[in-house]
Amino acid sequence: MQLFTEEWICNETKLVFIYKDINDSEQPYFVYDGNDKDGYSYNSENYDYETNDTFKKILNNNYTEYQYVYDTNKLYINESLFMFCCACVSPCFENNYGRLLLTMVFREMLASMQDWYRKLKQNALVGISVEKIDNVNSFAVLVLNRAYKETCHCIEHFYAPIRFAYITSLSGEYYEKTGCKANLIFIPRSIDIIKKYSEIFSYGFRKEDQIKMTLSFENLRVIRKLSQIAQDDLCLLFHEDSSENFYATGICSYKKFLRRLEAKGEKIPYLNVKIKQHMDFDMFVGNTYIFSYRNGNHRIRYQIPNEYLKEICQKTFCNTENYNKVIIAINEAKKQTHGTMLVVLSEEDARKEAERLADRGFGIINNYSKSTLDIFHLSAIDGSIILDVNCVVYGIGMILDGDTNTNGDIAKGARHNSAYKYCNYLKSEGIKGLIFIVSEDGDVKLLIPD
Repeated sequence: MQLFTEEWICNETKLVFIYKDINDSEQPYFVYDGNDKDGYSYNSENYDYETNDTFKKILNNNYTEYQYVYDTNKLYINESLFMFCCACVSPCFENNYGRLLLTMVFREMLASMQDWYRKLKQNALVGISVEKIDNVNSFAVLVLNRAYKETCHCIEHFYAPIRFAYITSLSGEYYEKTGCKANLIFIPRSIDIIKKYSEIFSYGFRKEDQIKMTLSFENLRVIRKLSQIAQDDLCLLFHEDSSENFYATGICSYKKFLRRLEAKGEKIPYLNVKIKQHMDFDMFVGNTYIFSYRNGNHRIRYQIPNEYLKEICQKTFCNTENYNKVIIAINEAKKQTHGTMLVVLSEEDARKEAERLADRGFGIINNYSKSTLDIFHLSAIDGSIILDVNCVVYGIGMILDGDTNTNGDIAKGARHNSAYKYCNYLKSEGIKGLIFIVSEDGDVKLLIPD
């Protein structure tokens, strides 16, 4: 899971394994999930003997926080027949956010494991040493690549026949030394975009020019050039022709496009590709998030949900009234192109920590403790921002210290290692707080010193 999901969703997503010897009615059901390495058991007397129904009951009774997908299989081990159930429990299924890719990953993982089980069984029968998966990372990447291809196949078959290899190439093209950043909308041929949506266009292309604007590698430079316009609220809109080719029809306002759909109550299976920067884009079907691509890796990019943040604020500060202010601060910090870090503490701890670091020359303290400025401008300089849950800023440009015995991660940058070190310091001092690490591309990671 960690190879293709963001930190928050990785912590919340669980793989659950349940098995039972179906030849022994008295044997309990054994359950293992990612949060409990030792596992636990359920007495068979509490459940019907119909094994598939029992698996569902165990999942429904013990994993109620999110929806799940699951599959079952049988395997002979030492002449005993075991029934296995593997389930994936995730907020992706609850919110339909990255659900398609995660479902495909789960299915491909099970298919690969079943192949491995078959080889294991065959080797055992002929007396060959048992095979094992030596490189877990390679296995996971293989599963993910297969799942990505199946996801793309579903989208191309059921929604619009765009070629994701083309989108990847487009995101990697430069225009006058500028990396690609664009909003693209793809409309299927079943919708007459010109007749029904002509009012949304800010700039339309002639039919004779549209021939040069088809979604082909021959016209990649032309499409890249037009994409330079399609930023912020503007989109480059493509329409499918009778030959299943897409061609650019014009530039439109995305807000106008959405308002037009909402006013008519229409549901169009359009595709929306948001290229965020060089070799980095998000894929949507309508407003439903499907997956992200970044530098050769496909994954699910998940922002911290508001309800989760509200729950964490309640747990940490016994306060949920002002969590919306924290959300606003995070959204402002995400606008910074160089990334930043926010440390949210109680009013007293924020003041003390800002003073302690400023006295050591590790930052600039706010002398007007009740004044506030927007986080975007305050985060323009290097260092972290210390604020309280009411978003009153106590220190900017803060260089966070902490436990020097904390092991760093050479694969991470200075910001991440500093955050981990400071998180351990807060934990050792018994200081409650939240540390938000905002990366250059707007991803947010949350550390909690508990």
